[in-house]
Amino acid sequence: MTEFTVYSIGLILTRLKKDAIFMDFLSDTIESGVGRIRLDPSDFRRMLVIQQQFQLDFDDAYQYVAAEKFNLTIVSYDIDFDKTELG
Repeated sequence: MTEFTVYSIGLILTRLKKDAIFMDFLSDTIESGVGRIRLDPSDFRRMLVIQQQFQLDFDDAYQYVAAEKFNLTIVSYDIDFDKTELG
């Protein structure tokens, strides 16, 4: 799981005053050993290229480059990935 995903889920849940659910999420994932990956600042240029090439949002481009960099498979119901080489 990317750190971006963890931050996004945390942002959404805490804005909704669902702190306990976020704590459960952390327990079920991060604290249970689900690995976290993150991009380096040097990967951000690649993100911009991918964002423009496939017309992706910033968050989708982040996930795409993370999958590309770490040789991972994208599992998503987001149809935006269908138009990419990894979709």
